[in-house]
Amino acid sequence: GEAMNPMQLLWINLVTDILPGLALSMEPPAEGIMEPDPRDPDEQMIAGNDLVRMGIESAVIGAGTFGAFLYGIRRYGPGPAASTLAFNTLTLSELAHAVSSRSSQRILFSDHTLPPNPHLVKAIAGMGGLQFLVSVLPGARRLLGTTPLGVADIAVIAAGVLVPLLVNEASKSGAAEKAKADDDEMSDNDNEILEGEYLRADKEENRA
Repeated sequence: GEAMNPMQLLWINLVTDILPGLALSMEPPAEGIMEPDPRDPDEQMIAGNDLVRMGIESAVIGAGTFGAFLYGIRRYGPGPAASTLAFNTLTLSELAHAVSSRSSQRILFSDHTLPPNPHLVKAIAGMGGLQFLVSVLPGARRLLGTTPLGVADIAVIAAGVLVPLLVNEASKSGAAEKAKADDDEMSDNDNEILEGEYLRADKEENRA
């Protein structure tokens, strides 16, 4: 059977793309955002490393969704039940990834903090609530072709969402370390500039 039907795919695009995407566009500026040097005007908008990271993140989320679908096939056989597992896993994974997408250099589960974005919180809470409603209301289930979820199903969906989120966040370690190294380099440069200014001031005083 098919992993997801057209109505489910349309729902995923509407739920996970529009409001969370708009909320991310209202992300407050990060601390020290004006300190780094400006981008090279000849630099590509999406560089090769960005494409690699996008591919890895997509593959990890896809693997979590496919794992939930395979579990559904093994337990229920091909059909709406397996499709329901894949549908809920992918929808909630996209909402979780919206949180992860706030920064490419900071890790969620660490001491690093980001300025609060209440718009994103409201968008994810609202879309998560809608996903809950379409999972429990019989009319919505008929429209989307889904089935009721058991406790084991919910546990599988949670694993299919959390494991990719943790993997993608862990892959940001290099980016976070690079950001720290850049900050240290900027501090060293600032210290060198200050030392140079002090030396020039001393020379001028000696001449006077």
